[in-house]
Amino acid sequence: MLLADLFSYISTLDSSSINIGGDDNGDIASNHYPKVINAINLAMIDLYTEFPVKVRGMTIQLYSHITEYYLDSDYAATNTESTEVYKYITDTANNPFTDDVIHIVTAFNEEGEEFYLDNEEESLSLYTPSYNILQHPYPSSENAVFLTYKALPTKIPTNSDVDTYKVGLPRQLLNLLLVYVNYKLLSSVNKEESMAKLNEYLSLVTKAKTNGLFLSDEAANTKIEDSKWE
Repeated sequence: MLLADLFSYISTLDSSSINIGGDDNGDIASNHYPKVINAINLAMIDLYTEFPVKVRGMTIQLYSHITEYYLDSDYAATNTESTEVYKYITDTANNPFTDDVIHIVTAFNEEGEEFYLDNEEESLSLYTPSYNILQHPYPSSENAVFLTYKALPTKIPTNSDVDTYKVGLPRQLLNLLLVYVNYKLLSSVNKEESMAKLNEYLSLVTKAKTNGLFLSDEAANTKIEDSKWE
């Protein structure tokens, strides 16, 4: 979807009462572009967090003396500027790791067997003490772990050409994004209306999940973005 299409929806629907220079043709004054684009960026982050819109793969090379693995580009093999000794994220120049982790979804061993995550009743469980940390209690330098994780959307630059920039938004999430954008744009001018929009957004998210708008995280893992690093 073109950014211009989103601008048209935003300026001609509920946000038409907000001072963003909108008119019936869907035009938004250029000086309001950064504010509107940043509202869209925040909406995208929330939607990518709520739903498995973008699920990526990652390979972690284990080391026997390391039990906590940070999903941080400082530990990526392609990061030549990092001074970390152990670069256990085995990314490639064509597909570098970009610090886009929302949270870890699954972990598999080299035989394709899935690890338990955060299950204290399972002795072989791995743990995620933070959104971007994998804790492996019994690592071996001979092995690797293959992760899937929810990934952040690509941030839309505030100086984007609205007529050519394509936004990575599934059409079924369009209405939710528009309501969230209204919530953010209204927050500085009308707190009451803004909170009403937030409540509407939360209700729509719940309804979308109840109606199975997306597959569950586990099911979505069968359709991982082609980005495993080997």
